Amino acid sequence: HQVAAAGPASLIALDHDEHGLQALKGALEAAWPQLPVHAVLADVNLAHSLDEAFRRLRPQVVFHAAAYSHVPLLESNPLPALQVNVFGTREVALAAERHGAVSLVLVSTERAARPVNVMSASRRLAEMVCQALDGRAGMRCLVFRLGSALGTLGSIVPQIEAQIARGGPVTLSHPEVNRTYLPLPEGVRLLLQAFAMGQGGEVFTARTGPPVTLKELAEHLIHLAGRRPGAEVPIVYTGLGPGEVLHEEP
Repeated sequence: HQVAAAGPASLIALDHDEHGLQALKGALEAAWPQLPVHAVLADVNLAHSLDEAFRRLRPQVVFHAAAYSHVPLLESNPLPALQVNVFGTREVALAAERHGAVSLVLVSTERAARPVNVMSASRRLAEMVCQALDGRAGMRCLVFRLGSALGTLGSIVPQIEAQIARGGPVTLSHPEVNRTYLPLPEGVRLLLQAFAMGQGGEVFTARTGPPVTLKELAEHLIHLAGRRPGAEVPIVYTGLGPGEVLHEEP
């Protein structure tokens, strides 16, 4: 939506989720009726479908955000993580290069700075793929690392809110787990700033506020719901999952 507001000649949305893609297309067309919006149903691992879309629509700027990011799930399913996060990124970048894209922006994660699990390692490998392609065929490639964005799919906030609505318990992995959080619109604004500033090959990181523990986040959400943590809505700790860490180092 922020890209649409910047006034591009046309906008292309590519995804393998047909329902999400159709909903996005409808929302964009309703908000910007004069903007040509193209919905492309495709898989980032299928070079021929990417080639067909890039050849037909000729995007100049590509924002690549397709990635698996659920840490414990990817620990037990490492091959899909590599297939989508690494090889899928490579296929998108090569398709962009083959068909004359000027810029490629990879949306990565701050966890790629110090990989400690399958998810973060695969995301770091994706960054290396993009950096290796920077400058080839005149295409500028840069990386933007986004922290825990509030409002994205997979965000813990809706999960906690749903548990509060049911009366609890709120289940958290560990009371000392802390993360830095950023509202999704602010993260996208910083992403677009990085795109405007980048010369190619850089890794940008969104500056966020101080870390917040999951315990503090849950208690704040319980208070916002007009309930008392512990007394009215219990909090239960289940222990760290596979690949999870207490603190994420920048």
